[in-house]
Amino acid sequence: NEYWLELDAALREQFNVFGAKPEDLKKTKFKSEMKKLFQKAGVPVVPGAVIKTNEDVDKAVQEIGLPMIAKPDNGVGAAATFKLETEDDINHFKAEWDRETVYFFEKFVTSSEICTFDGLLDSNGNIVFSTTFDYAHTPLDLMLYKMDNSYYVLKDMDPKLRQYGEAIIKEFGMKERFFHIEFFREGDDYIAIEYNNRPAGGFTIDVYNYAHSIDLYKGYADVVVGEPFPASHFEPLYCLATSRRANSHYAYSEEELFDKYRDQLKVKKIMPAAFAELQGDYLYMLTTPSREEMEQMIEDFGKKA
Repeated sequence: NEYWLELDAALREQFNVFGAKPEDLKKTKFKSEMKKLFQKAGVPVVPGAVIKTNEDVDKAVQEIGLPMIAKPDNGVGAAATFKLETEDDINHFKAEWDRETVYFFEKFVTSSEICTFDGLLDSNGNIVFSTTFDYAHTPLDLMLYKMDNSYYVLKDMDPKLRQYGEAIIKEFGMKERFFHIEFFREGDDYIAIEYNNRPAGGFTIDVYNYAHSIDLYKGYADVVVGEPFPASHFEPLYCLATSRRANSHYAYSEEELFDKYRDQLKVKKIMPAAFAELQGDYLYMLTTPSREEMEQMIEDFGKKA
């Protein structure tokens, strides 16, 4: 995970182990560095600026214009994120900002559709597994409105998304690692958000596994020891991961839902406390070949009393 990446790289350098060294992490830790590589890969991005001083803030407001999104240049998820729409928001940011944390300001994208290009690279940097999932809500909305988190692995991938993803992978040049690249979907095009040098967080590896009838834990181990990646021989399914909060009142009890979806339900997980506030207390994973049924599941699990 994100917190382990730097120590992992330091150990690899210290013991001369194959893989990402601290120097390689700059391009996947800093949003400003990622953006340069997205542009080199020919993938759409929105304008952005590195913020170290109050003068930088004022310059960004003038040059990029409101609304903007402000994130730590080296940060994870939606932590310490500000949405800047008005002069008051700018003043609030300046009042809250510790001046130690370098920020990255970007033009705010109005699209609420976030999708991913995720997968695994072998020791030569070839993609041996790839998939895509959509978020039902943006991470920022989850944080601001305490919504129930839902995301789902899709059966098929848009060829344009694959083309962008493969161009980015080539530009970043990582090897023997999972990757998790986030995009905004805007009409029939995509805007690159960020490259993560790891799988998506939480229990997402399990969601990939259920969607593709595969074992990525074993697949990763095989890649590391130089064995061929074990391909899946099954048709992909939609796999939904949807959460609920312990203190919310829902229209349907857990028992009713387990009864209705007994053939589709794969597992119920209890969220670690570190993720529960953002993502909910319980996570359910269900598979189905039907998009309509999957959307019904999101509605049924999320419907409030």
